[in-house]
Amino acid sequence: MSLTSACFTDIGQQRSVNQDNVFADEKGDYGIYVVSDGMGGHSKGEMASGKAVEMIGDWWKRNYTILKNSTIEEITNIISELIQNINTEIFAMYQEQKLTGGATLSMLVIRDTSYLLFTIGDSRVFEIKKKKIQQISVDDVWESLAVNRYKSEAELTADPRYGTLTQAIGFEDGIAPRISGGSIEKQTQFFLCSDGIYKYCPEKVLYKLLIKGEKKRDLSETLTAIKDRVYGYGALDNLTGILVRV
Repeated sequence: MSLTSACFTDIGQQRSVNQDNVFADEKGDYGIYVVSDGMGGHSKGEMASGKAVEMIGDWWKRNYTILKNSTIEEITNIISELIQNINTEIFAMYQEQKLTGGATLSMLVIRDTSYLLFTIGDSRVFEIKKKKIQQISVDDVWESLAVNRYKSEAELTADPRYGTLTQAIGFEDGIAPRISGGSIEKQTQFFLCSDGIYKYCPEKVLYKLLIKGEKKRDLSETLTAIKDRVYGYGALDNLTGILVRV
């Protein structure tokens, strides 16, 4: 089973700074894919996303053989500790500079026919196979905790806390990534993206482009089509995506 991927990050049409960062790499049957979105409205959000991706990339280059020589449980513990260390360093960096900031983090790790997913915040991850799409990440947002307190969707979305992240890298000294995993069928694809894509491209449109892309040999063609469509809707935020084929 071989891995291929393509990725992009783009400032969009309204932002003055790109606070998104991305990392994707394969070593044979092993791969790591990361999207991190610096928090808009906070001081130097790009510092958090950039530092997170830099530390993950440095770790990967030194330690990717861990995927071959360790159990899934051991890998989960090792990467969880890595994320904790990243959060601690970024939190300390902000404290030292008397700034506030943070970043989302979605990290997909693939080993042979299995995957592990670590997420913090609301950068999303989708699994695409046999013309079906499933979001396999869970957003760390206020409404996921409050959905049962409201009588209607309208009341929920009207609350000023709607869409607020409940955790992000660098916000606090501790972090609790959501962790999941599973087996992978041949010809499965994964799509990781920042909210600059899924919030500004209607779900049906995005899904149609991803399903259509299953037949394309060149993954970058699908990403270009997604980027162009988001620009057609105004590209109001930074936008970042990774497409992985197993």
